[in-house]
Amino acid sequence: MAFSIDFSPPLTADVWIAYSGGLDSTVLLHRLVQLRREQHFSLKAIHIHHGLNTQADAWQMHCQNTCQEWQVQCITHKINLSQETGNIEARARTLRYAHFSSLLKENDILCTAHHQDDQAETFLLQLVRGAGPKGLSAMPAKVDLGQGKLQRPILQIQRDELLDYAIQHGLSWVDDESNQETRFSRNFIRHKILPILKQRWPSVTETMARSSQHCAESEALLNEYGSQLTTSCVNQDGRLRVSRLKSLTVIQQKLVLRYWLTEQHCCLPSDAQLRNALHIFLKAADDKNPMMRWENIEMRRYRDELYIMHQAHFHDAQQVLSWKNLSEPLVISSLGLTLSVTKKLGDGINAAFSESWEIRFRQQNPALKKRFQYWGIPAWERSRIPLLYIENELAAVLGYQINKKFRPKKKRRKACTSVLAGRIKKPPCFPERLKT
Repeated sequence: MAFSIDFSPPLTADVWIAYSGGLDSTVLLHRLVQLRREQHFSLKAIHIHHGLNTQADAWQMHCQNTCQEWQVQCITHKINLSQETGNIEARARTLRYAHFSSLLKENDILCTAHHQDDQAETFLLQLVRGAGPKGLSAMPAKVDLGQGKLQRPILQIQRDELLDYAIQHGLSWVDDESNQETRFSRNFIRHKILPILKQRWPSVTETMARSSQHCAESEALLNEYGSQLTTSCVNQDGRLRVSRLKSLTVIQQKLVLRYWLTEQHCCLPSDAQLRNALHIFLKAADDKNPMMRWENIEMRRYRDELYIMHQAHFHDAQQVLSWKNLSEPLVISSLGLTLSVTKKLGDGINAAFSESWEIRFRQQNPALKKRFQYWGIPAWERSRIPLLYIENELAAVLGYQINKKFRPKKKRRKACTSVLAGRIKKPPCFPERLKT
């Protein structure tokens, strides 16, 4: 018995298999070894040593021996989870796939041994969590991973078929006893729920796989519609316009917000948090700057725009940084910013002012507040913009404006220095002269 799989990789690609040594990945590896004889592709195995089980060393040795017997190069990688807390399984998966991604070159393929029963378990898990079409789509057969692709060649094969295949071909594999512990939700579904469902409906995993496919198609259509709606709601900087969002129905608003956050590579809030966000940001008065936080993500509103960002590190706006040696860069660690001085032709700070430089940050200064408003700088960013003081006088708002007093005279345009800083832009010049 040899089940059929649709797998024809490019001849230039390296084919990798995530090989744990368990039944599923052992059967897939054996099948790929057979296909290699016909298609002549490069086949490698990657085994991840998680260090979570006392048998982990023995499992690694088993995988290496099997690969040696089948003439497959076996790469092993150990991940350190000793300092991890919380959901260790989820963290292990994140680290595992991060390593998989780092291995793949362009056109390379990573094969995983997820099968139809895995798909049904994922579908049921998402169902009891109240997931929508995206979650109920479960696992796709093909998806991008790093520079290559992840494929699941046996996603349509039931686990019983894999077991029959392994017995018929005399394969040996390792068993992780933790897979029997029904205190884990997935194991509970695998051992307690699916057997009952199969007894009543023998083809239930196939039916669930079909439902997952329907959900995936619905999600694809929603994404197309969400892309069109979101495009009409964002400005040229990619921020959502509140006024445009207000013109949509609530269902459309939720779709746009989800799509926009996904495009920004942010973890999505819960449905309750999403409804709360719409209330907070769309109902607030125009002069308010509401903020909402989940995980390590912050969403803020300024004027007619929504901003999304990682939660900022602490920054002491009261600090004063003395910059005595201008030949050396000044590091502002709380901002992840490095300032440096360079000589240049044209506009800048008069080179005659080369002493008593200090970097400060905004405190209570009505004049600066007016300028920040004119430049459209959100309130939460203002205390993080470096202010250059020379001889105790405000010489420049770095990246925005230089005090006329500290500019070189027109006849001395060559004698000037420029302060360079990462991430700082140059806005239109403010019409008034800078004052402290």
